Amino acid sequence: MGRVVAGKIDKHLGLRIAQARSDAGVSLDEAAAAVDMSTADFAALEAGEARISAFRLASISKYFGRTIGWFYAGLPGQSAFDAKSNSSSV
Repeated sequence: MGRVVAGKIDKHLGLRIAQARSDAGVSLDEAAAAVDMSTADFAALEAGEARISAFRLASISKYFGRTIGWFYAGLPGQSAFDAKSNSSSV
């Protein structure tokens, strides 16, 4: 994945994390502590300046009561992942 595309995803996820926090009425310090992060690291995620791991996104998702898909909603090209697959799982 190119650096530009990855940067756009980081920015998008950061905006969605900030939105979830704002919707919940939770301070930056409270959210960071709840998911075992420093306030500075959580702020970097919200700003799209840091890459988020799947584990961290899952923790944030659980804390805010959102699905992981909610954080990706609105990301260009995301609709391809929303289509139902006709293939069977192995």
